[in-house]
Amino acid sequence: MVDTFHFIRPLWLVALIPWLGLCYACLLRRVAPGNWSRVCDPALLPHILETVHPGNRRLLAAMLALGGTLAIIALAGPAWQRAPQPTFRDESPLVIVLDLSASMYADDLGPDRISRVRFGLADLLKDRDAGRAGATGLVVFAGEAFTVTPLTDDTDTILAMLPALAPDLMPVPGSRPDLGILQALALLDSSIAPGNVLLIGDDAGAQRDIDAAQTLRAKGHRLNVLAVGTAGGAPVPLPDGSGFLRDGNGRVIVPRLDPAEMRTLADRGDGVFAAMTTEDFDLRGLGEQLHGSGNPQNAALMERETDAWREEGPWLVLALLPLAALLFRRGYLLLLVMTIAPLSESHAADWQSLWQRPDQRAESLYKNGDKKAAAQLFRDPRWRAAAAHEIGDYESALSDLAEIDDPDSLYNKGNSLARLGRFEEAIAAYDAVLAQEPQHEDARFNRELLIEQQQQEQQQQEQGEEAQQEDDQSQQQNDQSQPDEPEPSDSGERSENASDQEPREGEQEDQQQPRQQKAEQDNEEIDEEAQASEQWLRSIPDDPGGLLRRKFYYQSRQREKRSMEGEKTW
Repeated sequence: MVDTFHFIRPLWLVALIPWLGLCYACLLRRVAPGNWSRVCDPALLPHILETVHPGNRRLLAAMLALGGTLAIIALAGPAWQRAPQPTFRDESPLVIVLDLSASMYADDLGPDRISRVRFGLADLLKDRDAGRAGATGLVVFAGEAFTVTPLTDDTDTILAMLPALAPDLMPVPGSRPDLGILQALALLDSSIAPGNVLLIGDDAGAQRDIDAAQTLRAKGHRLNVLAVGTAGGAPVPLPDGSGFLRDGNGRVIVPRLDPAEMRTLADRGDGVFAAMTTEDFDLRGLGEQLHGSGNPQNAALMERETDAWREEGPWLVLALLPLAALLFRRGYLLLLVMTIAPLSESHAADWQSLWQRPDQRAESLYKNGDKKAAAQLFRDPRWRAAAAHEIGDYESALSDLAEIDDPDSLYNKGNSLARLGRFEEAIAAYDAVLAQEPQHEDARFNRELLIEQQQQEQQQQEQGEEAQQEDDQSQQQNDQSQPDEPEPSDSGERSENASDQEPREGEQEDQQQPRQQKAEQDNEEIDEEAQASEQWLRSIPDDPGGLLRRKFYYQSRQREKRSMEGEKTW
């Protein structure tokens, strides 16, 4: 220990010289009687002025010297123990391909397969974020495959999506692992380093899956497989709890796991195979095998370590606490705080303000549901804009985001503009997001949805104008087909045809009645359109599950429809 003891920041030790000199000056300093000696008898001065005993003066000087010395030594950073520190970070990306077919609702793994996978994925992602891993992406599949999050270093984004992932999000039933593998390959094409694909599901191994695995391997990536379920299987309960999923013949479907086929798929993809057949399976163990791309050089680099010194200075601060308590008793510490405290402004403070910044207190209010108070307390304009958006104050949200042009802020700005009905500006904001981050799926989805909404409104407006023109033309034709009314005689008496005017007026009322009914129907349609538009705007993006469901449905509509004949729907 003696050989390894040293200071990380030894220059701080130079501060001992002026500090000890200051303490020595305090020891020699004597309190002068001042002007009291002119007005008081020297014999009375000892009884009027408070005198400091020499022993107390020496004790105070010693306390100051000891406390300052400990603080300076702590700042110098004493160290004598080494801590291993990795020098290589695995940059190989990982794309998780998750099966969201209906069979993942089977409860042979409690509470069900998909819930058990979500728990394991949460541990895997947290461990990956804290370790030496590269970017992570997430793809889900059933009858079609969709990207939930592209490759990102922010695993918190994926963690936030996990609770919403369930088979009922998928617009097309079925089980197509090959489409999920190819979707993952599309994400990996944008990466520089070879990567890993982790396929998590309960049914794979068909020829089309093997072909996709071989394509992935030919591109330099690996396919790893995690089989979920048991050999005995379990029925698939219906979401409404009315029974179990049945096939076309009315028989209850019991999806069973066949590990042999999925192991073969992992072998063809040059990856590892694992099976989650018990509830105590730990995905983090599998995560350790996903580091690197199988390159022995990368594995060797992962083992290289260097020594970093563990600083022990903070422990010396504990020794200052008894001294600080004595200074409190004498009032010296309070005087020091009052001296160095800023006097320019004062604020009313509560207990939490002593330990938390305003943004931290506002975040607590936001999580507790008091978003209005949080919007007033936030200092960070991004957080303040998010809270203002939540309470419906979209103008304030736009004002806070006006000078910020990062992708997330522009995306939130577009959402607020959409809520205000300013579709053109919202589309421009989404365009700005996509210019900086072309893979921002949420911005692309909202932009296309706004364009579709504008087109629908324009079509409805054109149809309304055409209907109004047709109504005007029919009215003109009716007016032209009616005979002119007879004019009254000069004497004020009616003509012989005056009696015919009564039924003619009744006919006009009958003709006006359908027009009034049509106008009322048009107004009702306008109200319904306004309500539908408002309902659509409310769907832009608070619930991750709702957003993903609409996103998958919209992407599915944009794709070419393939035949489902012969495909299983679970």
